[in-house]
Amino acid sequence: PPLPFTGAMRGTAAAVLLAAGMGAAAAAAPPLYKTPGAPVDARVADLVKRMNMGEKVNQLVLPFGAKFPHDYTSFNSTGLGGTYPLAPLPGQTWWETRNEWQRHAVEGTRLGIPTSFIEETLHSSYEGGTNFPMPCLQGSTWNAELVQQAASVIARESRASGIDRGFSPVLHFCTDPRFGRCEESFGEDPHVIATMGVAAVTGLAGKGGPGAASTYLSDPGVQIATEAKHYA
Repeated sequence: PPLPFTGAMRGTAAAVLLAAGMGAAAAAAPPLYKTPGAPVDARVADLVKRMNMGEKVNQLVLPFGAKFPHDYTSFNSTGLGGTYPLAPLPGQTWWETRNEWQRHAVEGTRLGIPTSFIEETLHSSYEGGTNFPMPCLQGSTWNAELVQQAASVIARESRASGIDRGFSPVLHFCTDPRFGRCEESFGEDPHVIATMGVAAVTGLAGKGGPGAASTYLSDPGVQIATEAKHYA
């Protein structure tokens, strides 16, 4: 006959099960960089110290999405820093193709770093987004509040289409038509360009900044990172 299961034995079994459960929970705990509630600076520091040289280098790679092959071979272990939107695969929408790529980046690479999807956000987001007037016309309104509101819409629509970073605003002074692409500039006057540039960045990224980790992209669901240009 089986031995009687005494109260002391029950207590021992419970303690063993509890310890096993705690050990499993500890083993399953995500690394700091994958912990959403942890401070951003601490998460970044934790991730960077885990990265090897190849992973760091490939975070600086940014191929043109439309011409970039949908081939994960080169980035199987390292991931890819960023790309313009990938051309849809046959039978897929752009979002389905992007999600497939992102799924590989998160689940199929060593550290699971998502790819950054980038667009020119000068006056619109992505295909199907609202087309606002070009910055040269925005600047001629002398209405910074309106520019900020337009940029806010662009950011919201960008996020909805999977874009997290925009190559705008343009802050160079278009004082000579030989510069080219003058329609991307807010104008010729430094004060107007600075004022409109601040308005555009505020609409796209919010009122924080990279030096204020607690407020930068305070609402990432409707805000995107910005890259003011062209300094070179």
